Amino acid sequence: MKTTQIAVYNHTDIPFLSRAKVEQLWALVSREEGKRAIGRLEITAVDEEDIRRLNDRYFGEQDLTDVIAFPYGVEGSGGMWGEVVICLPQVLRQAGENREDEKKEILTVLTHGFLHLLGYTDQDSRLCRQMETRQNEILKTFLTEEMRRKLITRALRAGKKAYAPYSNFCVGAAIETDKKVVSGCNVENASLGLTVCAERVAVLKAVSENIWSLRRIAVAGSSQSLCIPCGACRQVLFEFAPAIEIIAANNHGRYQVYSLEDLLPHPFVASKEQRRHSTPPYPGSSGE
Repeated sequence: MKTTQIAVYNHTDIPFLSRAKVEQLWALVSREEGKRAIGRLEITAVDEEDIRRLNDRYFGEQDLTDVIAFPYGVEGSGGMWGEVVICLPQVLRQAGENREDEKKEILTVLTHGFLHLLGYTDQDSRLCRQMETRQNEILKTFLTEEMRRKLITRALRAGKKAYAPYSNFCVGAAIETDKKVVSGCNVENASLGLTVCAERVAVLKAVSENIWSLRRIAVAGSSQSLCIPCGACRQVLFEFAPAIEIIAANNHGRYQVYSLEDLLPHPFVASKEQRRHSTPPYPGSSGE
């Protein structure tokens, strides 16, 4: 089956934009839009002079833009399906002006270019808003999936440090927080009831460092089955992050996403007087 062949030409280095990342983003955009490209898709980075020259040649303008897209379709010259041209200096300048992360700005511009290839235009304010909304939706999905893959990688790495001489089942967990990724592994004990699961190790590490914003957690075991938190871990997660997203993965990185509510529909909830942590950080904590 013929598919899209992606080539990235870095006339100047494009940070954060590996070929694999471009392929992942294109796969998401085309999947979300229900379209498939056949042929070669090229991503080219140019400077200000080059982008002005292209704008003048093809659009009769001298504008300094961040991205231009050329959709050629199946009958494109030389088998080329489309081309996205990024003006890297302009993109990085925009990131600075908008106080935006450079990686996110580059991915935003590339997503914008991909949508142009699939027929989106921004010729008037309505179409511009429509395109920007779709662009932001897709980028949010992409960054979420990217973070999930990152957490699974960190969880698998943490699992290699597990102490599991009794079960021989090594588990790693990685939690995304507002500060950093916190990881942990299972630590077994000859008195099996004293064994601590990877999820609880990671949560306790985060809390001990005064980190309270726990957004999502990836759990990966050393088998082909998805590693889903046990009941005790679910209750501990509920204590500190009732809305946390749970990514249950196997040893090959395959995963399924759950909400804690899915896995723990009837958690044990203390009274309001007892739930003194309701406004983290913990009341009375002196912080760092």
